[in-house]
Amino acid sequence: MRGVRVYSWSQFESKAFGGFWYETKKKVVGHVSAFTSAWYSLWPPVIGGYALVKWAENKYHEEQLHHRD
Repeated sequence: MRGVRVYSWSQFESKAFGGFWYETKKKVVGHVSAFTSAWYSLWPPVIGGYALVKWAENKYHEEQLHHRD
């Protein structure tokens, strides 16, 4: 066949884990970057909500102790 090229992968020439460490490093750096960029927008409401729930639980517990007979 003239003018037709066929490309194929050879099982002897390809690396099984050729880009494994590069891709893993890229994903870890991406996750750390996303975590640090979300610090000021995500974590203050989460910490505030947790503190509010703990305060409400403590207040309820104190009221239950004061109403004992």
